[in-house]
Amino acid sequence: MRDLSKKMELAKNPNSKVLICNTPEAKLLAELIPNIDKVYKYLRNNVGTKNVEIEYFNEKREDVVFIIKKLNSFINEMAVENNLKNINEIVIEEGK
Repeated sequence: MRDLSKKMELAKNPNSKVLICNTPEAKLLAELIPNIDKVYKYLRNNVGTKNVEIEYFNEKREDVVFIIKKLNSFINEMAVENNLKNINEIVIEEGK
């Protein structure tokens, strides 16, 4: 029960998301999210220091945004091709 109460407490965080993965592919992507979050939290907290130069941070951020945009486009193309109506294209704001 302690594990359940911890999960319920975590779900109250405004930045939390609860995901239900119905496919192995979605599970793989969901498993990447905490790693992306940890890496970018480190980079953001250290950008401008000797450990993380601004140019390095900007380059890596542009790379990950490019990959996310490509994946977003790919998913939306498949949805259109298969006439799926419940797929929402995410809006990726530049500079966030």
